[in-house]
Amino acid sequence: MHILESHPESGVRVILNCHPDADGRTYTYEGKVETPRTAYAVTAFVERDGGVRVDSREGLPPQIAIKVRALVMAACMRGRVSDTPPPRIHRWMATGMATGMSAPPASGLRG
Repeated sequence: MHILESHPESGVRVILNCHPDADGRTYTYEGKVETPRTAYAVTAFVERDGGVRVDSREGLPPQIAIKVRALVMAACMRGRVSDTPPPRIHRWMATGMATGMSAPPASGLRG
């Protein structure tokens, strides 16, 4: 499946590429977080102890930054089994999951 649009139609798309630091034990992920209307440049720093700090100079909403941090932490924890962090993190999250806000109603569906 190919992504045709630069922004997701709904939800949040996270695309991060790993750059191991010189010591080989810490990692920096750089990339972007895209919403239907906005894209934010993001950097996530993974420390030796597994802690993750997410920075964005473009006003990334805090509720999305929290989800990005959790996503990077989970990906890196799985990578510890092989002692290699994932080279790329590419995920999509539904609006309600990504922002803590309720997801838009599904049109045409009745319970």
